[in-house]
Formats: sequence, C-alpha cells, structure tokens
Amino acid sequence: AGAQYNLGISYATGRGVGRDDEKAVYWYQKAAEQGYAGAQYNLGVRYYKGEGIEKDNVKAYAWMHLVALQGNNTARKFISILNSEMSEGQIEQARKLALDYQQEIDGKKESPEKIEDPEDKSETPPTTG
Repeated sequence: AGAQYNLGISYATGRGVGRDDEKAVYWYQKAAEQGYAGAQYNLGVRYYKGEGIEKDNVKAYAWMHLVALQGNNTARKFISILNSEMSEGQIEQARKLALDYQQEIDGKKESPEKIEDPEDKSETPPTTG
C-alpha cells in the first residue's frame, strides 16, 4: 500500500512522472482500500475538492471518518468543516459508507486460507530404497 500511496503522490505532484490527478486518485484509492491512512486522507481531500474525480462530500466524509478514527486530528478538523456543509442525511449516509469501506478493508486484511484444489490428482513420487 505504501508504494501505491507514493505513486499517488508522484502523480499528484508531477514528481518523476507527468502530473495526472486522475492517476493520483487511482493510486490513492488502491492504497486506501488496504487501510493506508495517508492515502485515505488524500483521497478524502480529492473527493472534497473534485480534483481528479467528481466532487463528492459524502465520499470525502467517509474516507476522512476512517482517518479520524485512527486518531488523525487534521481529519477530525476536516470533518468539522464537512459537518457544516452537509445535511444530517448526507452525514448519516457518509458514516454508513465509512463502515462499508472499513468492512471491505478488514476483509482484505484477513489472510487467505490455503484451499486445496479438488482437481489436483498429482501423486507423491514413489521412494526408492
């Protein structure tokens, strides 16, 4: 996730690559979906400003909410701004969306169990001796 976040920063700033807000959002999204707080914050800002993606205060709030829950005071201040710009219904929708995002992130963090292929017919080679 860290490498994806760094790619987002590179595209956002034009450092080492051509500046491209849409690609920055793409890479922030990839890292944010893995629980990377910096990417979640930057993605929230992008949704708020409409940079590289359509402006959407509900999604901005949802991502900022996740960052704020991790103790980020800047995200908490950002949520205060959003609270003053959004209706109660939008805030409720954003909190539900944040919960959905968190559940998706938690699901991706679970280590996959090894599943044996029922079609695997390989046999152990015979031992000689």
